[in-house]
Amino acid sequence: MANFNQVTLIGHVGQEVKMKDVNGKKLAEFSIAVNETYGKDETKKTITTWFNVDAWEGLAGIASKLLKPGLNILVQGKLKADNYEKDNLKVKSFRVVADTLQIFDPKKDEEEQA
Repeated sequence: MANFNQVTLIGHVGQEVKMKDVNGKKLAEFSIAVNETYGKDETKKTITTWFNVDAWEGLAGIASKLLKPGLNILVQGKLKADNYEKDNLKVKSFRVVADTLQIFDPKKDEEEQA
């Protein structure tokens, strides 16, 4: 059976992009908030899930120049598991390694729909 690791997220950039140099390669780190809304009217609730994203090399340069907090974006990539110990506990977390970034301009989208 084949294996497949792909994730697509649409959300808002959480904070300024942090640039790093890792073994001579550019890395841009940022997070996005993905909101899911459930229920109607008085019972309506929104749950926000935060995802950490890594963008490498050329995509890192683009991310550092264009991404700003609050910007609505699409991220496609794969999940990468990180294992580490904290306070003598084994911790597993996941990051999205981006292959694609797309910026959504709400004003332009509204104009196209009108």
